[in-house]
Amino acid sequence: MRYRIGEQIIIFTTLYNEQGNVVTGATITAEMEKPNGVSAGPFLSTESSSFPGIYKIEIPSQELDQLGNYIVRTLSTGYSPEFTTFFLGQSGGGGGGGIGAYKLSIDCKDQYNHIISDALVSIRIGNTIISSLLTDVSGHAEFNLEAGTYNVLVYKAGYSFEKYTFTINNDVTATITGSILSLPPAENPELCRVYIRTVDLGLGAVSGVEININYDVPEEIGTNLGIDKWTKVITDNNGVAYFDAPKGSNVLVRVHKASVNVKVKIPDKDSVYLTDLFEFT
Repeated sequence: MRYRIGEQIIIFTTLYNEQGNVVTGATITAEMEKPNGVSAGPFLSTESSSFPGIYKIEIPSQELDQLGNYIVRTLSTGYSPEFTTFFLGQSGGGGGGGIGAYKLSIDCKDQYNHIISDALVSIRIGNTIISSLLTDVSGHAEFNLEAGTYNVLVYKAGYSFEKYTFTINNDVTATITGSILSLPPAENPELCRVYIRTVDLGLGAVSGVEININYDVPEEIGTNLGIDKWTKVITDNNGVAYFDAPKGSNVLVRVHKASVNVKVKIPDKDSVYLTDLFEFT
């Protein structure tokens, strides 16, 4: 699972053996093979002390000035080395993603014609990822593609996008519109309602995801606000779940299927998306 947080790309993964048991004490590296032949990395993983078997790799975004394939290698005592690759780009400006003969230029805006920056634009043939870029400050992403038919999916927390299909046999420019999702507030004005949306690699909604929330609030305050020390929520058919937390409090959120654990400080707002609060620990 990957996130772009500030000036870093964060990769989370959990290792399992063939019996389905979590593998601890492994080393994972990520190294980019850039087009100019100069490699970036390797970047080493750190294993969570609270949740052994969950690994995190941090990649500074300045290393992503060129697109390329990351080679991710896994080493663990008693197991054969394994590796996989994924394609990763920092933003949609500049030379664009891919090496094809035709340009697909995408501009992302909301229903009020406002620019949507840092939206993940994914180009696919079927469910196979060909290239992915984040829109730049102008809401723009540009891809170099061979002739063919491609699915284009866009994701950014707080927005809803339709899936688009483009047949490329010359340069194409398109505007994709995302609808701002409403975030109804908590009934109690002392609480902030925190929304979580889960998607798969195809950017489709994932329902039935269990999310545990641990509240770091004094028992007396929690009792007065009707907040227990922990609670559990499940994502609905739209991949969405929410919980209420006291404004200004600290909360630990664990997303089970994604093997993600995040500690967040709840802002003095009536409602917010979890991805706006990420502070990885």
